[in-house]
Amino acid sequence: MKNLISICSPALMLVALGMPAFAQEQSGIDLQFRARTGYGMDSKDNLTHRTIGMGLELGYTTSIGRFAAELGFQYKPGDQYVHDWSSAPKLDGIELRPELSGDNRQTSLQGLTFRATYEYNLGNASIIRGGVQVGGAKFRQDVRANVGYRNPSVYGTANITDAYAGNFTQSELAPSPFIGFGYRIGRNSAFEVNLLGLSYKAIDYVHVAGTGTTANGGTNNPGFNNSLDYFEENSRMIPHIEIAYVFRF
Repeated sequence: MKNLISICSPALMLVALGMPAFAQEQSGIDLQFRARTGYGMDSKDNLTHRTIGMGLELGYTTSIGRFAAELGFQYKPGDQYVHDWSSAPKLDGIELRPELSGDNRQTSLQGLTFRATYEYNLGNASIIRGGVQVGGAKFRQDVRANVGYRNPSVYGTANITDAYAGNFTQSELAPSPFIGFGYRIGRNSAFEVNLLGLSYKAIDYVHVAGTGTTANGGTNNPGFNNSLDYFEENSRMIPHIEIAYVFRF
């Protein structure tokens, strides 16, 4: 499932071109509210498997199906974790002090979403649906850290405090295709199950140890301390199973 787009696109095309046009319950404009949760089939970048979200959808039903646009919000939490600061790059000639070092981080993914959806009424209260989501992909990494070291050629045996901290974000439109089924449980309620390929770009702050400027326990200014620090970036698409409750106004 490395490329969910290639999986979903043929299925959606088959639906659009090969299925007969089913009669809809009602034609015209409707308004629906959705509350959903999801579970990722993989977990990367120290994010949890789960997602939660909600949205308000405006739809228009025709004889060939229902077209809809949804504005919503999506949140994917992350757990606090300890980053391996000792594996980061460092300047030549410094001696790391593990007893003075530590790097704590936490990630999350969230943001406003827009979904464009097309639905077919299959009869017997069943619906097939598909579309694309954009947004909901503001990746955030919170960093609070310090690397202690000695630089004998400059400070002798004095301990240097090399602190760095910040809340770093990366936002993407991140198109995320989805396809799924719905089942009406009444005139105004339904349940849905979707397969969503959740896309985002993850960032990871990399600090180059050995750039501290204060000896004997002081701290330098937190944040992006020097031009040697940088971010590693990774583009993701993680398949998620979504379950949603739908209320039609």
